[in-house]
Amino acid sequence: MLASAACCRMTAPLGAKRCTLRQGQGRWRRGRVARARNATVTAAENDQRGMGYRLTGLLSWWIETLVAGLPAWLRRCLGIEPDRLLLEPAADGLAARLARAGRTQALPAVAGDEPPSAWREAARQALVTLRLPAATGLLRPVELPAAAAENLGQVLRFEMDRLTPFQASQVYFGHRLLGREGDRLRALLWAVPRARVDAELQAASRAGLAVAAVELAEAGPLTVPGLARPPGGIGWLNGLLLAFLAAQLLAALAVPFWQGRQRLTELAGAAVQLRPAAEEAAALLRERERLSGGGERAFRGKAAAGSVAVLLEDLSNRLPDEAWLGQFNLVDGRVELEGSTTSTAALVPVIEASPHFGKVSFRAPVVSDPVSRREQFQLSVEVRRR
Repeated sequence: MLASAACCRMTAPLGAKRCTLRQGQGRWRRGRVARARNATVTAAENDQRGMGYRLTGLLSWWIETLVAGLPAWLRRCLGIEPDRLLLEPAADGLAARLARAGRTQALPAVAGDEPPSAWREAARQALVTLRLPAATGLLRPVELPAAAAENLGQVLRFEMDRLTPFQASQVYFGHRLLGREGDRLRALLWAVPRARVDAELQAASRAGLAVAAVELAEAGPLTVPGLARPPGGIGWLNGLLLAFLAAQLLAALAVPFWQGRQRLTELAGAAVQLRPAAEEAAALLRERERLSGGGERAFRGKAAAGSVAVLLEDLSNRLPDEAWLGQFNLVDGRVELEGSTTSTAALVPVIEASPHFGKVSFRAPVVSDPVSRREQFQLSVEVRRR
């Protein structure tokens, strides 16, 4: 019979200790202080073991996921679903059943101190599992903050005395995440007193059997340190899976490099094919530049010719009739004038009044001819930029 107390299910062997969450303010404070002290002492150990637990759990989850996707017949052929030798407490000691291919077969009972040879033969290839009846343990749902999912086992260990009538050091426990609802999570917690588990393990050891797993019926496996390693038969699969993972990692690193080299090879081939066309385009560009340069020179010459015509027309309109030009040179933004007139001094303000010309300077002294009464001049006139 299960005795219900404080939302937990426990059996008569555990019912002697009532499931009371709080027994007075003093006990509550002492419990909190004790938990804080234990958390401080074990914090370093938890930090060191946490990474190993997470890596081991990740690898186990990955392997289990791959294995679960295989058909049952293939798992049996590959030996990754080993037979299980189930040891269960009985009135006169232990009873054994062999679980194979989804079926169970009862093995002969113990006669005397030595287990039957069928037990020893099955233990060589089967996973020896101690299965405790549900009546020997406690099973209850719990609700915790969603942040506890990352280290759910450690959180449950820390809160064990609040969730159960036991300290964490008094039980072996297991758990399973049921789901999340907003910022809360639901989990299933089961626990069995260590004294009961240790007694059954000692009985199995006296029978010459090395237990590799402990589980609570109707719940799941219990975390029990120091158990025997499972029998061989799956190690080669782990090696194969690890080799496959390493190959995948190498492929992930090598494929981009190989693709890059292939792309470079393709681009180099395309460049070789396009080189004649590129050289032809470059030649056309040089020819275009040459032609455009000649056109610019012609345009500049035409512009210069146009400006000379404008300057000559302006001088013709401004110079008096008695002034004669013998030479007109446009050089580097200046006009060089040579000619004769009756008064050279009178020409200077007339030329400087033009919008096309600026300052007038003498290139040589003025020479007077007494016979013709005319002056020979050589002037340099600045051309204004427009």
